[in-house]
Amino acid sequence: MDEKDVQELIKQLSDPNPEVRWNAAQALKNAAWIEQDITPAIPALIDALGDEDADIRNHASQALASAASAGQDITPVIPALRNA
Repeated sequence: MDEKDVQELIKQLSDPNPEVRWNAAQALKNAAWIEQDITPAIPALIDALGDEDADIRNHASQALASAASAGQDITPVIPALRNA
């Protein structure tokens, strides 16, 4: 997955269709799990933590956790967690 792919998934995370958002969150989760750089998507994933769909929130949180495990900087998540 290259940066262009990540940018497209970022756009999809704000799509009105929950299926599109779910697929984007899952793709980012899978990419992070295999240690691909999803750093540009971190702000959009933080926003997805507030999605109305629990599955999307779950994929977003797993993507962020996998990114952290892979050594990616997820410090922008800290304020969101304080407000959770």
